[in-house]
Amino acid sequence: MAISINIKEDALYQEGKEEGKEEGKEEGRLAGKEEAALSMLREGFSEEVVVRITKLPAERVAQLKQQLEAGQQN
Repeated sequence: MAISINIKEDALYQEGKEEGKEEGKEEGRLAGKEEAALSMLREGFSEEVVVRITKLPAERVAQLKQQLEAGQQN
């Protein structure tokens, strides 16, 4: 006797799907903040101002600045 399961109606499937969407949104927000930080650094904004405006950690802004100084974009 075969058992048929509609995975799209499964509660754990739905929960995982929602978690995945939220993780994707958060990754997108972070990428946007980092791109804005890079643009600001290119325009000569201080690291402190970039941190304050983007809300990125100071350590990440420092890393992004080092990447720019090394001629890298990511």
